[in-house]
Amino acid sequence: DINNVGIEWKFTFAAQETKGLTLQGTGITVFMDADGVNRIWGNWYPDFYNPERPNVTFEDAQRSLIGMGIDFTEGELEINFQVGQDDLDSEPNEAFRTIMREGTLEFRRGWTIRINHPQREGEGWIAFIDVIDGELLSLEAF
Repeated sequence: DINNVGIEWKFTFAAQETKGLTLQGTGITVFMDADGVNRIWGNWYPDFYNPERPNVTFEDAQRSLIGMGIDFTEGELEINFQVGQDDLDSEPNEAFRTIMREGTLEFRRGWTIRINHPQREGEGWIAFIDVIDGELLSLEAF
């Protein structure tokens, strides 16, 4: 056929869940055509450590952020913002995330704590703190 275009199907499987929590970044996508499966993309964790009770409480995680400096720029101005108690949201929020650490892909459970920008409402950072050892695993702007 002159205008023969290959047909491809894409199947997306929902993210993994454990103990009622959705595991972020764990969906699986399968691509197939008339010859069969040609690509599989995604992450799935058959076994990972998920403690019943965290060693680090949400309050401990919050306290670990107080006094931390965050460097950012406003126009041409370089600012070092020191996190205070009033800058932190008080609602506990647990999550699972895939983290690249020291060249290794790890799946970690942690507290996500919102740090509000000192001058801009609706902007700031999300800190992701491990529930086992209290390590700050990531700090992302929102």
